Amino acid sequence: MMVIPPSSSGVESAGVESVAVESVAVEPVAEVIAYHGWGYDRHFWKSWEPLLAGQNVALKCFDRGYFGQPHKPTFSYPQTRKIIFAHSYGLHLCPPQQLRIADAVVVFASFVNFHPSERRFQRRSQRILKQMIDQFQSDPEAVLRAFWQNCGHVPVNAAVLQSQASQQVLSHDLQDLDHSLLCAEFLAQRPNQMVVFQGNQDRIVAPARAADLVQALRQRPALIYHDGPHALPATQAQVCWEKCREYLSL
Repeated sequence: MMVIPPSSSGVESAGVESVAVESVAVEPVAEVIAYHGWGYDRHFWKSWEPLLAGQNVALKCFDRGYFGQPHKPTFSYPQTRKIIFAHSYGLHLCPPQQLRIADAVVVFASFVNFHPSERRFQRRSQRILKQMIDQFQSDPEAVLRAFWQNCGHVPVNAAVLQSQASQQVLSHDLQDLDHSLLCAEFLAQRPNQMVVFQGNQDRIVAPARAADLVQALRQRPALIYHDGPHALPATQAQVCWEKCREYLSL
């Protein structure tokens, strides 16, 4: 693992609600709201549940509604540390008002723009995404299977998810990737702490693009490279959590 230390911090997030905290009996030392990326659901973070519960950290998982009912959790404890986890496109799904009140943001394999800025790589990325969008209209199951394989993490209930897929929401967000842009408010603000993780074997977001995200941020968060695929938080939860605890002092 290679770690590039921070020279500062930054992030974004949303709201506050009164909701039962999963697996935490007393007021937690911190609350985490976790955002999955395209093609996944709240169960993407399942391996994190025992890790956070063991440290009395409440985990609430956003669900876009790709495979069932959407779920939009908010922070419940005014005095507890508020942390956002965001994987890939999940950073773009996180409401700006939630990012605004977060004390820390942890980003996994995300981006300012989905397409690279360098023209030759940009054209290739646009071509591949267009192929996905076109194929999704006729064979969404094949697109999801290929995407999960390229991410390095196929959900254990993949067949069930495919049968329950909301083609409308999945298709909408797939097309949104073509012109998605991280909000300027997030790029300009200075949260207390920020950590960026990037897998060295990422086949969706090129590893070198993590530096582009860091450069676009007003502050300079910690940038951590680790061996793993695009679905790094699902395949390397233990290692990622240990680094989170180290950098966020949990």
